[in-house]
Amino acid sequence: MPRIRLTKSAIDALPTPKSDVVCWDAGCPGFGVKVTPKGRKVFIVLYRTGGAGSRLRKYTVGPYGRVTLHQARVAAQKVFAAKLEGRDPATEKREAKRRIVADRVEDLLETFIAQRLSQNRSGGEIARLLRREMGRTWIGKSIHEISKRDVVKVVTAIAERGAPVAANKALKTTKTFLRWCVGRAILDQSPAEGVPLPSKEIARDRVLDDDELAQVILAARKMGGPYGGIVELLALTGQRREEVARLQWAELDVIQRVWTLPNNRAVWCLDSTYRACFSGFSRHQSSFDPFHL
Repeated sequence: MPRIRLTKSAIDALPTPKSDVVCWDAGCPGFGVKVTPKGRKVFIVLYRTGGAGSRLRKYTVGPYGRVTLHQARVAAQKVFAAKLEGRDPATEKREAKRRIVADRVEDLLETFIAQRLSQNRSGGEIARLLRREMGRTWIGKSIHEISKRDVVKVVTAIAERGAPVAANKALKTTKTFLRWCVGRAILDQSPAEGVPLPSKEIARDRVLDDDELAQVILAARKMGGPYGGIVELLALTGQRREEVARLQWAELDVIQRVWTLPNNRAVWCLDSTYRACFSGFSRHQSSFDPFHL
């Protein structure tokens, strides 16, 4: 095959052959430009994975025109440097392409939802948020194509719809998903890291005083029925609504005065169970009967 000093003028002047021809660069062995019968010119690099006699590998840099001669030379030098480090750039490039095709956002979202959210009490709500905001916006994209700007655009769009709280929640949920991708070695780092919340969150600083709590309890007792019992227990324990509403007698130890909340019902837990003292409710003393809910 011909060996010439590759320049822009020389490449432009290369004739269209009847079959593929590679013109090698006289100044950089292993680097050349392939010319096809259709006149297409593509920069390539040939190298051996080991010493003399080892397998030849071809690395395609890119088509002439989209890639300049200077860019192609720089890429070739990187290939040769990687080869000296014992790496196989052609295999790495092929694997990177395979991952881009395989690691679709919508597929990873479904895996994340199945593995991480299925046992979460609020998993259904989080799953709907991810599918609606990220799944629809990034459908067909590889997770490796998602940039920090993409994350910001999605969250900003939610905030501009007049839903600042939802925008904050979407960002937090997206960060959790992308960190999961990092943990599974799908991503090296999350594109959402460093993205600030679009809206400032103001902590609630208004709590009921003792007199107000007493009024709530008295009103709950007048209400009667299971709902009155739920409200009274909420006021006495300070627990979450759904945790109290779904309480089972098996969770209560009346003698020890301990309510053991299983972790599959707890919104959060520090250990395998979450314990909260309760005020001596018994099956006969309390109007609250969880089996009537």
